[in-house]
Order: sequence, then structure tokens, then C-alpha cells
Amino acid sequence: IWFRRLPELYGGTALAHRLCAATAAAMVATLAYTHLGASAAMYRLHTRRVVTPRANLWLLDDAGTVRVGALYADIVERLRALPADTTVLAAPEGCGLAFVAGLPCWGRDLSYYPPALDADAEARLVDALAAAPPGLVLVLNVIDLSHYGVQGFGRDYAMNALDWLEHHYALTWVAPGGTAFIAAPRPAPDSSE
Repeated sequence: IWFRRLPELYGGTALAHRLCAATAAAMVATLAYTHLGASAAMYRLHTRRVVTPRANLWLLDDAGTVRVGALYADIVERLRALPADTTVLAAPEGCGLAFVAGLPCWGRDLSYYPPALDADAEARLVDALAAAPPGLVLVLNVIDLSHYGVQGFGRDYAMNALDWLEHHYALTWVAPGGTAFIAAPRPAPDSSE
């Protein structure tokens, strides 16, 4: 359209073809320059680098009021210290952090976001947890879920799931501000007592 139809609308002359080509080049250059300027400001916020066998990436350090770059980098390092076969339940998000750390995610058939975790889905989640508990639980209440009308996983939805987790898992780490936590299975009670 730009190089055939538009020049034809302007008479099909060589001058019309050159003007359309020059205009296209100017438009592309302007878009590239504008994109570079807008992107540069955002790229400056990517200040945390994470390098693992699965990834080499820069993390965005500031998402509103949460310093997610430092938080995510810390979580990846904590997860990397675990055995490679440790399955991670990451809710409502965070499976990518487990992947970067080299660990498998638990519960691939379930979603932990409010629209997908209604009462029936939460009951299936609790049943699945009881049938095959994950090796570790990572809860990340970092993202803003207010557009779903909730505050976070286990805060005002998925309460039954969190109750089950609290009875079977113990906290091993809590992020400053409580935006994230990691929990490991509680030791089995000593049957000799």
C-alpha cells in the first residue's frame, strides 16, 4: 500500500514514489527513536541480574512500591539451594522463578488466580495437595489483584487452601513486608512418643 497504492494516488510519478519512500523512512526513524527513548527509561529500572543454567536475565527492580528485582533475585537464590527434584507450588504466580532456579512446578492443571480459583477449583486444589503435596510452597502476593476485587492468595481468597497449607507446612522465609513467603513440609510427628 505504501509503496504502490499511495504513490499511484499521487499520480504515479517518480517524484510521488520518492516522496512516499522518504515519508515511510522518516516515519520508521521517528518511531524507532521514540521507542528507544521510552524503552531506555524502563531499561534503566532493570537493575537485578540473575544468571542460572536456565536463564540470564535482568529483572525490573521497581514495580510500584515493591522492589521486585531484589525480591525475585533473592527467591531464585533460595530456590537454587534446594535439591533439583523439589516441586514448587507457586501461587498465585512465581512458577517462572522456580523454572529459572531449575526446579519443577507443582500443579500444572490448576490456576491460582481469583477468576480461576472458585470454590470448586479450590476444593480440587486442596484434594490435589493432600494427594501429592509439593516439596515447597512459594506464595507471592506482589502483583496488584485489585482489578479482580481481591488482595491476594490466602489473604481474602483461597482461604481454605491456605488453611490446609498452614496445617501441613511451616514457614522457612518471609519477605520484608510480607509480600512473599516460602514454606516447607512440617516434619512428621514422632510415632515413638
